[in-house]
Amino acid sequence: MPYTIHAGESAGYESIEQALDFGASRIGHGVRAKDNDMTMIRLKENKIFLEICPTSNLQTKAFLRYEDLPIRLFLLKGVHSFLNSDNMCVSMSDVNEEYKAIIKAFKLHKNEVYLLLCNALEASFISDEDKWTLKKMMDEKFDN
Repeated sequence: MPYTIHAGESAGYESIEQALDFGASRIGHGVRAKDNDMTMIRLKENKIFLEICPTSNLQTKAFLRYEDLPIRLFLLKGVHSFLNSDNMCVSMSDVNEEYKAIIKAFKLHKNEVYLLLCNALEASFISDEDKWTLKKMMDEKFDN
């Protein structure tokens, strides 16, 4: 059964390494992977997805501004990542708000948003059939 372990938000990249050693399919947060090239390589090669939660990262003071998040770095390095809202009741944000904030902060291009969304879909714990259906709908919206 696939599962997510939260690591690499307040704690360093070592917590991500521990989560990987435990067999995590996804890493909740994982933003501290930016601090270690070998961790990023391991995530990329094993296609482990990072579930980045920008508002939570600001609230926990992992980063002081959206612009400090390693989102573009992860995209450039091929680290599979996407945006999420963490705990909506605590962070008072939802996925739409997270995307709006990050698109604005990074001036993301349409293809970068598409990649983040494709990563989210691929990382989801739904059936391949449902992934295919949703991917087709997404491709139509993005004219791909």
